[in-house]
Amino acid sequence: MNAIDPTAAEIMTALRSSGYLMEQEVASLLESLGYHVRTNSPYRDPDEGKSRELDVVALRRIARNDDAKVDAFAHVICECKNNSYPLLFIGRPKAPIDARHNPSEHLFPYPVYEERVDDKTWREVPAFRHLGLDEYHYYFTQDTKAVQFCKLLHDKKQLKAEHAGLYESIFLPLIKGVNWEQEQVSGRRIADWKSIDLFFPTVVVRGPLYYVDAGAEVPEPVRVTHVSCFREVASRSVSGQYLIEVVEQCELARFVDGPLSHLFKEVARLVEEAPDRIRTQRE
Repeated sequence: MNAIDPTAAEIMTALRSSGYLMEQEVASLLESLGYHVRTNSPYRDPDEGKSRELDVVALRRIARNDDAKVDAFAHVICECKNNSYPLLFIGRPKAPIDARHNPSEHLFPYPVYEERVDDKTWREVPAFRHLGLDEYHYYFTQDTKAVQFCKLLHDKKQLKAEHAGLYESIFLPLIKGVNWEQEQVSGRRIADWKSIDLFFPTVVVRGPLYYVDAGAEVPEPVRVTHVSCFREVASRSVSGQYLIEVVEQCELARFVDGPLSHLFKEVARLVEEAPDRIRTQRE
């Protein structure tokens, strides 16, 4: 059997189609934005007992208050998909209950804080809302929500929308990996410090993204570069409501420096100007 002796062009074509280069490009981009980055980071799938990998794990300290011993970190956890097919997300207007959602991907010193109602009564408020982050989080300022997704494929010269495999192959493994990272962070926390750790499960795609507002009078696809998809996740080991970001690779820097940065500025302000609000569970 003759040994394979590919040309340089053939090697690069194989690399680009495999997605290996894409992962390193995403890692380098996040490093240029001030993140500490790990690639191909292993974690154990708690449902299947298998070792899996997160493509890119990026960490950056948002703020640190040494006097109050309070700090905050951002974790951007990326699954890179070198897809050529478009992804389509279907959305509709939010209902009042959507304003009360609490993302499961963020860690706070306490899961809930106690706020005074009157002289004798206190109420428990989830940390995300007690700290007012819903007012600065990009998803909670939007009027619509993505509720379904599919990939667009050509089948016998006809475009076909398919959902099969997306949840099991992309979204669920990503959330399991985020849970693993949360466990590692919780195990490393210093007792005297109170920390906020914001996790952003992110699917970085090569192919185009489209969004259809099903609540519009005449629904039509709109070309977008970023979609936030709020998903209820339920497996043997993972349950909760998670916000998953889907971003085109060419727009990743703009997403990190835009919507994420706006949220980080408020978190930094809390750490620097109102640390007692973070440290104290009962107001």
